[in-house]
Parts: sequence; C-alpha cells; structure tokens
Amino acid sequence: MEVKEMDIAAKSGFLFDYLEGHPSIGDCFDYSQTDNERFKKRVRDLKARSFPRDALVEHLYQTHNELPYNDAVKQNIEKLLDPQTVAVVGGQQAGLLTGPLYTVYKAMTIILLAKEQERELDVPVVPIFWVAGEDHDLEEVRFVYTYNGSAWKKAGLDIVDNKQSLSNTDLPVDKVSKWLDDVFKTLPETDYTEGLIAQIKGYLKNSHSFVDFFSILMNWLFKDEGLILLDSDHPALRKVETDYFMAMVDQVEELQKAQAEGEKRFSGKGYGDPISTDKENAHLFYTVKNERKRLDYKDGSFYVRGTDIQLSKSELVDLITKHPEHFSNNVVTRPLMQEMLLPVLTFVAGPGELRYWATLKPVFTLFNLKMPPLTPRMQMTIVPRHVQRWVEECGYSYESLLTGKAMDMKSKWLDAIESYPIEEVVTKAEQSIRDAHKDIQLLANEMDDTLHKLSQKNEVMILDQLDFIKRKLELHLEQKHSKALSKFDEADSWLYPLKRPQERVIHPILLLNLAGYDAIGRIMKQKLSLNPTHKLVFL
Repeated sequence: MEVKEMDIAAKSGFLFDYLEGHPSIGDCFDYSQTDNERFKKRVRDLKARSFPRDALVEHLYQTHNELPYNDAVKQNIEKLLDPQTVAVVGGQQAGLLTGPLYTVYKAMTIILLAKEQERELDVPVVPIFWVAGEDHDLEEVRFVYTYNGSAWKKAGLDIVDNKQSLSNTDLPVDKVSKWLDDVFKTLPETDYTEGLIAQIKGYLKNSHSFVDFFSILMNWLFKDEGLILLDSDHPALRKVETDYFMAMVDQVEELQKAQAEGEKRFSGKGYGDPISTDKENAHLFYTVKNERKRLDYKDGSFYVRGTDIQLSKSELVDLITKHPEHFSNNVVTRPLMQEMLLPVLTFVAGPGELRYWATLKPVFTLFNLKMPPLTPRMQMTIVPRHVQRWVEECGYSYESLLTGKAMDMKSKWLDAIESYPIEEVVTKAEQSIRDAHKDIQLLANEMDDTLHKLSQKNEVMILDQLDFIKRKLELHLEQKHSKALSKFDEADSWLYPLKRPQERVIHPILLLNLAGYDAIGRIMKQKLSLNPTHKLVFL
C-alpha cells in the first residue's frame, strides 16, 4: 500500500478562499484556517468555559458498553473528565454499510487530528464522531452503490419511510439480511469476501435501528483507535441537553434574525445560499406521534408544521422540561448544540458543511460563543492495482482521470490510432445536405404550407439517417479496439464513478473486500498529511 498526494482542487470559489484565508471571508469565522496558532488560541478560549463532563461521561460509558470493541474508547471517554481535555468532532448520517467512503475519511481525519493535536498542544484530545441519529431523511441512507463489472447501480433497501429519526427507525433485520446478500453478490470474490459477509451479518443481528448498525460497524472499523460515537438522538443525551434547548427557545426571535443575517452576509459575498430557509423557521424539530416535525415561530407563538398545534414559549419550555427526547436540532442549531455540549477543539467538515457553517457566526455570537476552527476532512481516491498498472504503463495522468476526463482521453486515443476522418466527412456531408435542401424547402413553401412542413421533416429524417451511419462508423472502430477502449471505461468507473468523486459513490466494504479487513488501519499508518491535498491510495 502506498499513498501519494495530488492537488486537484479548484483554484477559485469558497473552499479555495477559505483555505487561503482570503480577507473577504474573515468576518465569517472566529479563527482563521491560515493561523498556525488557532488551536492554541482555541484551547485558551475553552478553558474559560464549563461543560457537563460528568453527565456526558456517564452517558458515553453506558452507550459504549453495548459495542464490541470498547477498551480504547473507554480510555478516551475517561479523559473527558479532565477539565483540560478537548475534542476533535465531526459527524454524518447513519448510512447503511456506513454510507460512502467520505464518512470513513471523515472519521480518519478526526482520529489522526486528535492524535496530532494531543502531541502539539500537550493536553488530552479525544476523537468524537457525532452520529446524526436525529436525522429523518431515510432516502439519504437506505442505499449503497454496487458495481457489476461495467456500471455502478443504486441498491436500495425497500423500507417504508415513517418520518421518524434514524435512531428510532426499526431495522428490518430479515429484509436487510436479504439486501446484504444482493449487495455481496456484486463483490468480486477474494480471500476476504466470505469472512466479511459473516462478520457484517453477525453485527446486523445485534442491531435494532439504523444507528445501531452504523455504530457497530464504525466501532469495528476503528476498533483500535478509541473513536467515541455519540448518537445525537439518544434519549439520555437529550436530558443533558435540556437547558440548551430551553436557551434556544428563549432567544428564538434573535436566533432567527442571526441566522438570516449570516445567510445574507455569506450570499452577499457571491457564494450562494447553502441553508436558505423560511424566516419563520425556529431551527428545532418536535416529535409528534413518532413523526419528526419542524417547529416554526411567528407572531409570538410556535407552530408545529403539518399539524394544528400552536404553543407559547412557556408551553414549549414545559414540554422540553418534561420530554427533552421529543426535541432535536436542525442544520443551524446542531453546530450550536455541539458547541454547548462538547469542548470542541475543531470541527472536521466536508466541503458542503464548510459552506453552511460559514453562515453561522452571528448565531454563535448571539449565545456568547465562538465558532470553533473548522478543519476540512481528508479527500482520497482508492486506486486498485489493475487500474494503477494500466494508468502507469500507458503514462496517463491521474489528474485527468480524477477530474472526469477519461472519455475525452478515450476519444483522443481512438483518433490517434485510427486515421478515418469520420467527423470531418460527416460534417461536410451534413452541410451539403442542408444547402441542397434549401431549394426544395423554398419551392415547397411557394406551393403549399403543408408541403413546406413536409419538406422540413424530410430534411430532419435525412440528417437523422446521416447521424445513424456516423454512429455505426464510430461503433465499428470502437468494437475493433474494444479491449483497449474498455480500459478507459474501467478506470473511469473506479476513479470517477457516475461522474462524481469516488468517495461519494463507493462504500468501505468494497475497499475491505479488495485489500483486507485491516485496510483502513493500514491507510492510517501511512504518512498522511492532514491537509486538503487529495490523496491517492494505491492498494
């Protein structure tokens, strides 16, 4: 296994400006990405605050007792009792088989950064993965992509969306088991396949919800790293968060104004509207009859979307006091809740998260908090051995393949290997037909309107036939060189599947099937720089 770095990032746009510390976005953050002292400053700022460490540790002990690999995790949980301890935090929805590879890359970044900063800062630093169990978008998590040797296809679990949070969505074990069988059938048979199937199906038997299954798999993938998994929708955690929910309700008018201000400021810089919500959004959810419903606030009252429920502030506070487990955060208040609950040294974010966090500084300021430094997660592409061999034997550019240019490369190769001027000849013929047909259409137009329309259709039919023969000529050449051309298709399917970055399509079990159960651990043992430069991982 080998890792190489390659800079394929865009040289403009928000992410580029953020990484470069562009002055135009300085007012969106409390700490600059280019400030080498930002983590030291953050530690000093966190020392002036207090956190519910005892309650948090008690809760985390209980939830991790249920996970199979908890020795290293419990050591990190215990560290949280120390008032000096800070945390590297990041999170994601609880996708089946953990979802795409970027979820794993985010966890890797969290773990490696926590280790690095513990050495640099000389204070305890723990890795915390915020499992977005409160999320209720089942469509985002109920599928993976599978590869049949020529194309990627969506393999979705057939399950009814009941609008409940993922923590409360029952996992139909028998149905998931059959779904896993179908997914595993698409894996190439390796020395690891049989053992992987048995391992994952064993974890499925002990899972009751999407979050259970996700957490067990993440605990297994990072069993030696002490990654703390925090389910954001756990009822016991909600009790710890009660006062924070009440503070958000108490200042809801100011919260709405602060969010709108941050969004307007960000949009005014030309970066778009990453959140873009209604002004009446109260930025909280309330569970009614097991369905997660958005709370709105206007004219001094709260309204539960999709119902006729109307509540005053005092009534909502009373509900929070009695049943905090019925409340949850949205994209605006989730970062706020993390900041109130955890001593966040830095938040590890994907490119999309960075954009919406950049709108939230006024929200943090409202509650007398500083937004934590934001660290972009690592971005990687796995390069299977057979793809690497072909790319390097032919002397092709990984940069071109990683940016979706494989089909252009394929066309250029075919043009270079064959001298038939198909495009040139057909284009010339097409122009000749158009020129010749003008006289026919002029004559038809003079004679009758119906004949004129018929002549126009005739031209289209002739040109369609010309296009047909063009495709046949091209197909003949492609079939003649099908073996060589298939290499381009295969490289494109692996390195830029579905015209998207690989990390957004491939799930980690496919990686383990190719490279072994310890593949993720071996990648983490490479000399990985925690910078945004793209990593190529050669298996």
